[in-house]
Amino acid sequence: MIQAHITHIAMMEGLLSTMEEKIQEKIERHFKEEYELLKTIPPVKDSASVLIAEMGVNMDLFPTELHLSSWAGMSPGSNESAGKKKPGATTHGK
Repeated sequence: MIQAHITHIAMMEGLLSTMEEKIQEKIERHFKEEYELLKTIPPVKDSASVLIAEMGVNMDLFPTELHLSSWAGMSPGSNESAGKKKPGATTHGK
């Protein structure tokens, strides 16, 4: 069973690698300028291709930057019950 799991993990890693290559190729072909701009933002630079793959580059879909950050799960929530405030954590996005 362990060997079956190891084989499965290797297959999934290969699939993930193939998908990442295809995403990068598409970005290089169609979204090079946007990709380079995103990489200039220090916290974003390592995940710029993921952001483009997940959200695209058409920001007209989001009325404001607050809508975008909320959609991406980067806006901390407000958690209050019975007058007691609890820390609001960010989510994993949609």
